[in-house]
Amino acid sequence: MEPIELSRWEPSPEDPRRKQYAGQRTAQEVFEELRHRLEGMGYLPDEYFLMNRDWENGREIPRGADIFCTTDYGGSEGIYLDVSLQWYENDRTVTRNFITGKTLGETGADLDRMFLISSAITKAFHGDRGTYARYLSCGEQPEPEAMIVHLDPAEQRTIIQALVEQRERQEQAMSQTEQLLRRMTGSITAYMEEVGQRPLRMSDYDKTVLAIQDGELTEFWARYPKALDQADSLLVETAGRPGAVGRRMTLSILSAATKISPSAYLTACKRAVDTGDGQRVQSLIEQAESCLSEPLPALTGVAILHAYTNGHRNMAKDLIAQCTSEQIAAAPPNLLRLVAERLDFQTAMELVDKGVQPGDYAADVLHTLTGQHQEWMAEKLLEHGMPVAADNYAALYVCVNNQAAGVAKLLLDRGTDLEQSQTWAAQQRKKNREQFEKNRSEYENSIRRLMEQIRNTLLVDLQPVPEKSRQGKLMGESVWRAVYLEDDRVFLKVSEEERQNVSVDLMLDASASRMGHEAVIAAQGYVIAESLTRCGIPVQVYSFSTIQNYTVMRLFRGYEEKEKNRGILDYVAAGWNRDGLALRAAGHLAGQSPCEKRLLIVLTDASPNDEQRMAPVSGAARGKVYSGDAGIEDTAMEVRQLKKQGIKVMAVFYGLDSDLEGARKIYGSSFVRIRGMGQLADTVGNLLTSQLRSGRQQKI
Repeated sequence: MEPIELSRWEPSPEDPRRKQYAGQRTAQEVFEELRHRLEGMGYLPDEYFLMNRDWENGREIPRGADIFCTTDYGGSEGIYLDVSLQWYENDRTVTRNFITGKTLGETGADLDRMFLISSAITKAFHGDRGTYARYLSCGEQPEPEAMIVHLDPAEQRTIIQALVEQRERQEQAMSQTEQLLRRMTGSITAYMEEVGQRPLRMSDYDKTVLAIQDGELTEFWARYPKALDQADSLLVETAGRPGAVGRRMTLSILSAATKISPSAYLTACKRAVDTGDGQRVQSLIEQAESCLSEPLPALTGVAILHAYTNGHRNMAKDLIAQCTSEQIAAAPPNLLRLVAERLDFQTAMELVDKGVQPGDYAADVLHTLTGQHQEWMAEKLLEHGMPVAADNYAALYVCVNNQAAGVAKLLLDRGTDLEQSQTWAAQQRKKNREQFEKNRSEYENSIRRLMEQIRNTLLVDLQPVPEKSRQGKLMGESVWRAVYLEDDRVFLKVSEEERQNVSVDLMLDASASRMGHEAVIAAQGYVIAESLTRCGIPVQVYSFSTIQNYTVMRLFRGYEEKEKNRGILDYVAAGWNRDGLALRAAGHLAGQSPCEKRLLIVLTDASPNDEQRMAPVSGAARGKVYSGDAGIEDTAMEVRQLKKQGIKVMAVFYGLDSDLEGARKIYGSSFVRIRGMGQLADTVGNLLTSQLRSGRQQKI
């Protein structure tokens, strides 16, 4: 394969046969191409492989930079691989970390593998002048010049043939096989040539996809015209293929395909954004009208939102500058909220000037800005025409709550009714109940479905459990243990086990980020509580939010308050979310459970955020801002403390893609993601049943 370039080149206007320098590639684009190549070979470190944040937001690779790798054991655990950039600046050498990879293994074999990955990275940028395994054949003397291999040529041939046969038998599970063949032969195309005499049952589409993955342009151009009946999938594949080769493949599909589905086109745009290639994204947007099967007004807005939330802020700003007012007006309504959270005034103003529609997220925008003492920014956005509906009482409520009088006055001048706003919370509770009654039959069906799911699990759990004993039915295969180990528990006794002694706490995030979803959250919370109550499982439900200097826990029902489930319909969202403090309080509440097993389920966006700073440590003048990494670390610490208390903590994540990493840091693998609040009850039901099942273990 061709080496990964750090510079961009384009045909010379004077002589198209020659190329001229056209600038440097962005670090993100180079990283994605390298990651793609390593992933295709099965060479990604198993713990993580991450680009240093200093290289985000469109930062370019310095001209003349070189790449080198170092590999070593970590100070406390695992093995680390560091990829660094080195260049000359002001007559001195500058070295900066670019990428870090880690594996948790600590054996000599793990170290060898990390060195092989380091070698693969070096060859990806500097080329491979060695001899690939594809030039070796059974019975011949091996003549590799620069190759680490643990098999002789005959053994390699045996492995390759076996893998090809496996590929033919298991066409749906081929990722590892493709990686091995690619590693041993140099490329997927090469292995196809190597074993071409065998009848591989591969369609033109399959061969096109392999050419895309391998970056083989010639093979791709020969195959893709025969596979345009699957243009949707091909566009997604080419759009996500990093590097200049991927861009040329994408343009080829765009020039030939028509009537591509909107869903596939959206996916392709997002994958193009992930490559860091702004030119490719712009091409997709420009050619959308001629390629789509039906109009997709939100396309540009979705691309901007995806870029802004995934570390491509400069790309997002370029797209905003180039798009029309109509395209901005059709953008997702939470775009402005996200920009406001970053306090990115310039971008926010440009969005407002181009007619962005925040919809129900207008209150979130004002809450974020006024809560962080950026009243001037909120006022400017309103003065420039940020739409806020006159009956959006939540917007006025958060301004008054955050003591932002100037912003509140602007809303009043626009026609928001002060008296109506003062009764907003009561109106929201009334709205929750009206929505519940309107959809009562649907929620009753959800309750019955969830009850059945829980009861079936409990019935299974109540079946007799076999265990080793000194009397009962003799286990012939275990008699030797009595003779040689003096273990007389060689009998099997069947005993009745009591019902699982478990309680459930449901903690609902009631911060301003939940505004607009109160009615759905309240109804889903009721469904969960009522289902558990009818199944005889003790349940406790409460919400949390931070208002001014206080984190408020509202207890809707306790373990014994079986008649108070409808109180959950009084759920109202407002304020901030200091998750760590709320979890500490939850530990106190769950500690009152009479049950041996305690399960805490948290509805969260995994984005702890409070205007009040964290307490300063010794020697510091001020504490940390309670947001970002500081908030995540504090919340993760409280989760660990709850686990030490014997409380199983699980999270239902409902938030942005950019906050997924925060959810992983806080809850580890103990969280599930939902895309809509309507999934809350079913998701919690699945969590409950999985926990009930895991609690029942065979004692044999």
